Amino acid sequence: MFYNVFQAMQHQIAHVATQIEAARLLTYNAARLKEAGRPFIKEACMAKYFTSEVATLTTSKCIEWMGGVGFTKDYPIEKYYRDCKIGTFLWLVQKLVLCCCYATQG
Repeated sequence: MFYNVFQAMQHQIAHVATQIEAARLLTYNAARLKEAGRPFIKEACMAKYFTSEVATLTTSKCIEWMGGVGFTKDYPIEKYYRDCKIGTFLWLVQKLVLCCCYATQG
């Protein structure tokens, strides 16, 4: 495949893959805490916030890698990108909840 040749693209793919794995682990951690009956609101908010950022990063990188064809409706990535951009308002809500969680701890 062509992406094996370009080192700069390999770095970008590695970065996105690492972000996806970190988002997955944050989500699993929140689920583990909930199943154990422990407080999990802060961790769930962190997971929601981070995964929404990673989704936007991932879809925008995919469109970038596809070039101009990534913005056409011939491929589902443009819909995924639009969906991520619509959901970015949740970032602010999650940040506010996180601030409240940390304010009550201190």
